[in-house]
Amino acid sequence: MSRAVAAGSASLPFGLAWADLAPALPGTSGPVTAEVIHRPQGRHHGGHPSASVRVRCPTASGVAEVRLFVKQNADRPEAPRYRLLAEAGVPVPRLHAAVDRGGAEVLVLDELPVVGLERDDVDPALGLLARLASRQDAPAELAPPPAGSDQATFEVSLAAALARIDREQPGSGTTRWLATYRRLLPEYRALPTALSHGELAAHQFGRTDQGRLVVFDLATVGRRPRFFDLAAIIGVLADLAGRSEQTLLDDYLGRLHRLGVDPGTTPQAEAELRVTRFVGVLETVPWLVSLAADGDDPESSQLLDRHLRTTAAVHAEIVR
Repeated sequence: MSRAVAAGSASLPFGLAWADLAPALPGTSGPVTAEVIHRPQGRHHGGHPSASVRVRCPTASGVAEVRLFVKQNADRPEAPRYRLLAEAGVPVPRLHAAVDRGGAEVLVLDELPVVGLERDDVDPALGLLARLASRQDAPAELAPPPAGSDQATFEVSLAAALARIDREQPGSGTTRWLATYRRLLPEYRALPTALSHGELAAHQFGRTDQGRLVVFDLATVGRRPRFFDLAAIIGVLADLAGRSEQTLLDDYLGRLHRLGVDPGTTPQAEAELRVTRFVGVLETVPWLVSLAADGDDPESSQLLDRHLRTTAAVHAEIVR
């Protein structure tokens, strides 16, 4: 849905005022108008209300169009995370404003003309992830979101999800994963930590108008095992690049070294990555199973299938 909006009207999304957009707009020589395009969000993308705002600004040299992405967060603020990552040199979309409207955070960001990853994005993505993981001094308030349930309750839901998958995919062996998860959990929780995105997928990368690769959707940024993000995305990057995961890991470790981070020896890093990949991915399974079960979110089903293939392969490496 789109509509023309006159400057100064109350029709900007999420209670925004024109003054809130001022940091993003050039100096004008006449009335400013905007087109607001509301975008529905998939649930596994976070489900936060958002809109594209195309602002046309008359200037001395003609009419400039500014494309903005506006997002409303009613729960976990993202603005401190955008600022932290930008200060750390991690490429993110430019944050023009963050205001409180009715108890919800409303962000005004540059709109990205391209979202997702392509083959040419693999090397910049590795560099971005290494830069993110090189930051090991995140403020305490940027801890990961608290678990939705205690460990015992979570393991009940995990067991139920794995049993359901095993029924639907006979012979998958998923019910054996729970014992391995319990055995590895203490080791996983003792791994070195660093700053991580926390819910990284291809659709959380994009290109700016200047062609720079950035990462967004930062509500879950916090400290986790240092290979958490790499564990989530290395399979996707390997498929895109047509390169082995081992080659990408070696590249990533080299980037960490150049940033002054000692990731340990290659065998140590491989072992950390395996544990992180198994435990970290497996902990998303109950959530993805619940989304996929509804049948109205095909992306969740595809992501679940990828996670199951990854977990099966990593589990085979761990138990052999």
